Amino acid sequence: MKRTLMSCAGTLALPFLLQAQDAPKPQPVPSAAVPATTLPLKRDPRPTKPAITVEDLMTRLYIFADDSMMGRDAGTLGSVKATDYLAAEAKRLGLVPAGENGTYFQTLPLRARKVDRMSTVIAGTQTLEMGKEWAISGNATMNLAALETVFGGVIGSAAKITAEQAEGKLVLLAMPANQAAFNEAQGNPDLAPSTAAAVGIILPTQAAGILPFLNNPSTTMLDTTTKTRLFFAAGAVEKLFTKRVDSLTIGDPGAKVAINVIVDFKEVEHPARNVIGILPGSDPTLKSQYVAIGAHSDHIGMSRRAVDHDSVLIFNRVVRPAGAENEDKMGNAAQFAEINAELATMRKTSPTRRDSIFNGADDDGSGSMSVLEIAESMASMKTKPKRSTLFVWHVGEEKGLWGSAYF
Repeated sequence: MKRTLMSCAGTLALPFLLQAQDAPKPQPVPSAAVPATTLPLKRDPRPTKPAITVEDLMTRLYIFADDSMMGRDAGTLGSVKATDYLAAEAKRLGLVPAGENGTYFQTLPLRARKVDRMSTVIAGTQTLEMGKEWAISGNATMNLAALETVFGGVIGSAAKITAEQAEGKLVLLAMPANQAAFNEAQGNPDLAPSTAAAVGIILPTQAAGILPFLNNPSTTMLDTTTKTRLFFAAGAVEKLFTKRVDSLTIGDPGAKVAINVIVDFKEVEHPARNVIGILPGSDPTLKSQYVAIGAHSDHIGMSRRAVDHDSVLIFNRVVRPAGAENEDKMGNAAQFAEINAELATMRKTSPTRRDSIFNGADDDGSGSMSVLEIAESMASMKTKPKRSTLFVWHVGEEKGLWGSAYF
């Protein structure tokens, strides 16, 4: 999962948002020398051959990472186009379909989630601002009027609110500034007693950026175990309690709240599909054993705004040569001088290219096309391997390894 600056800017990395305010500054990394290339932006497809060749890999990758694939984000038309191509090639090569209902496809139960912008949370007589003072996780609509609130303590501490104190109320818990606490706040069904009517999380000040992220439209896997949680900015606490959050004790009452939050949760418009094909083994006994070869077909789609393609390219090459492993690298003065000098040289012969598509050639177009090329080579063998070979192109890897887990 080798991400670029564009993809980092397009998503919110929770560890970064939750880091302590006194976290050490990122250290510069040496730039990686990248050889000049004269590869064209477009290349006409050519027939592929049984042998694994550079020409075949180029043909396949230029198809798979083309702008027409729209970044291959799971649950989008681009992903449908990409998986249609993989399935058509698997059929042409003679792989046995191993998906659902005699097809090459295994469809994931993806859902589109959207919080209605007319949703409201009112504390006493004050309406809290959506996305700045509150947000919601989970997939359920909440409609609760005149709900009493109570402080339930700090997540992860030994002291717990009792079932009697929580009964029929909105239990508000303070969250320390660490990733583990955030994960627990989202996923732990026992965060508060089951007698509570609802659970709210008070975020630390440096985590306020999570709120709009939680309310943004998103795609997610259907999960019946997901709990609905309200999240509140630290600044909203004074509208909920008469004390600062660090002065609250378990059982302290807060203002009554009225919650009318509508979450639209429905199937995605376009299916997200694993592609699965089998090359049967040649040995009557060993063919029941499988060797799996796989890669993920999805990438991260398109940006809401176009950016200067060349600036991003040079920045990543100089500052973030290791992709996602360098997400914390922001660049230093010497590196930005190098970036600006290289960009100025490029601009003498090349106009600005604005781009909004994450083509995903290396993540993981190269892996997916390598698997396809291996499949073509093995399918052409006169004597097949003794064991069966399972070719799988997973979807939703960029969203959390969804396809491989579902398979």
